[in-house]
Amino acid sequence: MNPSTSLVSALPAIIIAFAFFGYFYNKAFAIDDPYFLFQAQHVLTDPWHPSSFDIAWNDSFDRASILSPTGPMMAYILVPTVLADGAEWVAHLTVTLFLCWSAYSMVRIALLLGFSRNEALVASLMLVATPTVIAMSSTAMPDIPGLAFALAGLERWLAFQAHQKWHQAILAFVFLSLAVLTRSHTAGIVGICALTLILPLKGQIAKRSAWWLSVAALAAIPAAVLLVSWVTGDTAAETNNLAQTTSFLNLRSASSNFLAFCGHFTLALPLALPWLLMRGKQLFRWQTLVALLPTTLICWVTLMPWWVFVMAGLGAVSLVDILYDACQRRDALRILLGLWLLITLPICLYIHMPSKYLVLSVPALALLLILESRHYSRSIRRAGLGVWLAGSLLLGFLIIDFDASRTDFGRRAARELVATKPLEGSVWYGGHWGFQWYAEKAGAKSVLSPAFQPRRGDSIVCSETFFIQTAKYHCRPRSLLEETQPGGQVMSNGAGFYSNYFGYLPISWGRGEYERFHVLVVTDPGTRW
Repeated sequence: MNPSTSLVSALPAIIIAFAFFGYFYNKAFAIDDPYFLFQAQHVLTDPWHPSSFDIAWNDSFDRASILSPTGPMMAYILVPTVLADGAEWVAHLTVTLFLCWSAYSMVRIALLLGFSRNEALVASLMLVATPTVIAMSSTAMPDIPGLAFALAGLERWLAFQAHQKWHQAILAFVFLSLAVLTRSHTAGIVGICALTLILPLKGQIAKRSAWWLSVAALAAIPAAVLLVSWVTGDTAAETNNLAQTTSFLNLRSASSNFLAFCGHFTLALPLALPWLLMRGKQLFRWQTLVALLPTTLICWVTLMPWWVFVMAGLGAVSLVDILYDACQRRDALRILLGLWLLITLPICLYIHMPSKYLVLSVPALALLLILESRHYSRSIRRAGLGVWLAGSLLLGFLIIDFDASRTDFGRRAARELVATKPLEGSVWYGGHWGFQWYAEKAGAKSVLSPAFQPRRGDSIVCSETFFIQTAKYHCRPRSLLEETQPGGQVMSNGAGFYSNYFGYLPISWGRGEYERFHVLVVTDPGTRW
């Protein structure tokens, strides 16, 4: 399998990735981007401990090491961005390159699993065009780098199973370890690797003569991850990010997260509709009712809107049908891909279930749709692929465009209200997400900081959600920046692309709940805030 041939097959997907980069290269940082950027900034002064610093996050001021259960790799990946003075295009280019690597690995994985070269090309196209994948490439979060490391590790693992060369096992170990250190839930891909030792796969996967080396390579991954996490941990707090995983478990969110998990496979990861259309009458069996039972019960008890039930129901039916059909056929490849779709299901126990956590399942989604489409003529397959790609790319474009409008408002607020205005005294800020990064770059300090002791004449720039209720007793309003016109939303009005806490749709339309920034001048510092 010639690497240059695989690169040529991945080229259409790479072109799409760079076309989107050309559109959003200057997109402002969003949501969790600042956390990883602050980590990268800290790496320049303390290279071995990326999370060993204090940070204002959500509604608290605490150690970065206890605020996120993810590994340290993204801090190092974003160092070039920090060295470029936080230039957005450097971060987006970095993540786009990881997406291109993912497309290349997707081609090689498909070929190793017995797919044709044309099918491998289509699989890489579908990977990049999936709305959540292409949208996450416009952020500085570790989801796409984690996907790239995971697919590279899986590709080297499958190559090792096929050709039995020891260096392939070593590279698989390295890439899979880096994946878990980038996004901790990519550990699910290690489970997929283990399944290839059990399931009788065909394609280029040969009989395993070096079984002991396979087991050793997989067993070494958790050891390496724990070692690196310990070395790069927070010495002051005597902990590390991965050690905080259990503190983020929330059983009360499990039902909502389960609905989100199933629903994401309808729009953000478009599997349900094409799968159900191809399966047709074969769906009307007992397993359809079984699949609808939990989603129906949860929606009824929690009084969810009808469209949440439809989205979650379609996703649940397609997932159950995929596994049932694979078991009926006794098809090892379909069983592997069906279980691959579910590797992020345990995240239902986490505090939320955004679609970005499911990017690891997109390769399986693409390969399953390709397998099922083999029953149709070439013309129908081409038409179906065209519709799927057009719809997915359109939704991905809208997610990025709506998100860019919202994040740019935070950047604009920092530039107009913090950096360029002749404010009196010291400047404090109250806000989160991208605004936080730009406000601190402009010289403001967080109101969550223990150092927050405002003096008469100091200014406070705060978003609507961080508006200090007691400030009306201590401040006078100076100015207000707000967006009054309705527009595309990704985190309000029923949309929760980055968190199902805000909604179950990837996009919506309306006036955002967070598009207002206040400038207050302290007149009476007082004693209580």
